[in-house]
Amino acid sequence: MTDVSTLDAAWASEALPLDGCGYQEVEDQAQLLTMRYQGKGHYISMAFPYYLHCIECKLKKPADLGRLVLLLEKLQPAGENDVGLDGAMVFTSDDGATFTPATAEATTLFYKEENNVFTRVTFSGHFRGQYFRVYVPRSSKDYVYGFKHGLLHPASGKYSIFAFSNTLLKLQNVSLPLRTNGEFPVLFTLNKGGNIEGSAELCLANESSRLLWSAPLSELRDGQPETINVSLPSDITPGILTLKLLVKAQNLHYPIARTLLLRYNPLDTVLHAQTKADWQQRTLSNVDYKMDFAVAEKAGAQLEFRAPANGDFALYATFVGKGSFSITAPNFQKNTSLTLWHPADIGEDVAGENFIGILSLQRGDPIIFTADAAHCTLGEVILSPASAADVALYRSEPVHQPAIIVHSDGFSEFFFSEVTVDSLKQRIDKYAQSHVFAYDWCVGTSAVNYPSKVATIFGHQDPKDVAFWCEGDKLATQRLDKLLDAGIDPIRLQRDYCKLKGVRFSLTVRANAFYPPHNNNLNAQFFLDHPEFRMKGVDGRFHLKPSYAYPEVRQFYLAMIKEMVAYQPDAIVIEFLRHPPFFGYDPPIIDEYVKRHGSCTAKNYMDERWGDIICQIMLEYLKDVRAVIEAANPDMDLEINFDCDDYKKHGLDLPAILAAGLVDMISPGIYMTGEKKYFPLQPFVEMAAKSPRKVKIFPRIEATIQGQDPTPDEEKGLIKVKRRNVSDNMFKKLFIDFHAEGGDGLRPFNGGGPACASAISNRSTLKVFELFEMPLLDVRCKVK
Repeated sequence: MTDVSTLDAAWASEALPLDGCGYQEVEDQAQLLTMRYQGKGHYISMAFPYYLHCIECKLKKPADLGRLVLLLEKLQPAGENDVGLDGAMVFTSDDGATFTPATAEATTLFYKEENNVFTRVTFSGHFRGQYFRVYVPRSSKDYVYGFKHGLLHPASGKYSIFAFSNTLLKLQNVSLPLRTNGEFPVLFTLNKGGNIEGSAELCLANESSRLLWSAPLSELRDGQPETINVSLPSDITPGILTLKLLVKAQNLHYPIARTLLLRYNPLDTVLHAQTKADWQQRTLSNVDYKMDFAVAEKAGAQLEFRAPANGDFALYATFVGKGSFSITAPNFQKNTSLTLWHPADIGEDVAGENFIGILSLQRGDPIIFTADAAHCTLGEVILSPASAADVALYRSEPVHQPAIIVHSDGFSEFFFSEVTVDSLKQRIDKYAQSHVFAYDWCVGTSAVNYPSKVATIFGHQDPKDVAFWCEGDKLATQRLDKLLDAGIDPIRLQRDYCKLKGVRFSLTVRANAFYPPHNNNLNAQFFLDHPEFRMKGVDGRFHLKPSYAYPEVRQFYLAMIKEMVAYQPDAIVIEFLRHPPFFGYDPPIIDEYVKRHGSCTAKNYMDERWGDIICQIMLEYLKDVRAVIEAANPDMDLEINFDCDDYKKHGLDLPAILAAGLVDMISPGIYMTGEKKYFPLQPFVEMAAKSPRKVKIFPRIEATIQGQDPTPDEEKGLIKVKRRNVSDNMFKKLFIDFHAEGGDGLRPFNGGGPACASAISNRSTLKVFELFEMPLLDVRCKVK
């Protein structure tokens, strides 16, 4: 057992950046060659090596690897130094669809940290590709080690899988300016690690990959700074340029590449301050490239610039860190600071250029930057000629088209604070002012937040069954009871107030949200009393959640929906993204399979004929839901959200559902949390076009990038959970992309409130963001 104090703390610092990871279950080793990369389940606690488990990861770009490392934690008391790696295999792929086996040697390093035992499992070899998977054949379900917090820890955001390059060749310290008029330097250092034949080149990263510079590696110094002086051809279109710095060598299957961005406009004019009192000049470096900045000595310090000519100009400025400025000019005033894709990424060492606005100026007009605090840091101030079209767009009147559906899960409000009539109304007032498309109120899980004769009110389970995991769970029940005991039904109250304020009001039901026994306050008593309706695995063991294979389960949810419909909302929403799957290897489906095909074994589970059965069950269920809605109010909509990849596996035959005219809105989405939020929308646009109804498409965006639900340990202050959600800028980009493909709006989940709704509904300012602000968000650098 290695002493943890002797381990290299920076051992993972050279790992290549990952673009996802996950696991899949493999019944036949031949699947490892043709099974498409999924990258799902990365937050799930799992054993490894374990029966059927295959671990996989994806790099941000293809590379030649020399090592794949898994960081495993001991989960069982036996076999401390025995991971069980016999027969371990590594597979590689360029496209994530076809995999090739690679020779790998597995080694282990065991160590203790506090009372926990860990092992680093290193697979060494030569692995080429962008997608990789690791598989260890196991015939039993015994295990010792695994990923206690998943492959990607939900609280810390740290991976438990690492990929390392196999080459000594390293391209480092790459830097360049944020903008250029046409001539600019690119600085870098190349560590060759010996005599290597090959070349380096800089090109425009467009379809033609236009070459701007190249040199053989023999002409570049080993480990010494190099400077390329680039002069752009005159026919290059102004805008954000994407450059590629490539190093190609004989021993590399893939070139080493760095993507570089800068803004180019040959007509830019750099302004120089007329007064510099209360400011210090400071030189900061983006690696080796040096830039000059002015740093305010006190709040209220001003820098005054003068317009060089008459005309309409776009004003740009470079800022560092979180300091903010008030900017004034004739008929112009704005408060601003450095903007990134995510505000949490703004550190005091981050520099970037912002679009400030479009100004109409006369020669000599003052442009004044006033620092809001000491240490506010300002770099280049630029004026760039603005076209008549730019001016017209910038000055256009607001045009509001609601496009955001805001969501309340119907429980968090009670978990975190008292809920009153005024607080619910104030929320709706904000939504009305923000031009939301609709307001979704979730009635709960299978336990609910309204007086129900079918489901169970939160925390009202049989005393022998009820359990509160967190103190917030108990408080939520008490706060809801206080409201209901006062004769206030939160659904009725909000429905009436939404009608008064002109806000579209939807009621949502989670299709299969069922929680572990320690959270029984979130489960209906009906399901606690009927464990026989739970899903079964192919191993015969019951799973936690109920199965839609049983008519009683479908009738329970249908009865809930009848109660929801009675409130006369504008729409009923079934959330099939909370939580799939909806079927297991269940006796009713087995019986139907045998009836249709003569026999059924575990190998038939989830085959095409199995899929036909579960899809028919769900189709008939949705027909029943539609019938309930039509009987109550033909103008009431039915909307569904679902996994954009696995909807068919979950029993949702989307083409059949749409062709039958059962739904008025679809919201495909990605089930898991993480960085990935975009997916191709065109297939859903094409399917929706075949419906007899006018079907709207609002992609469902899981706003959580990193984080988890509150836990008792967090409530007690024993742990600190790092949380990160999709920002408003990210939401705007997602809407722009999805709208271009035919989407009507967005349905955020766990985020995306009034500010987001307001920003996206105003199509005039959104267009300004798209053309002027958004392109600059990637042109950022670290300085020191």
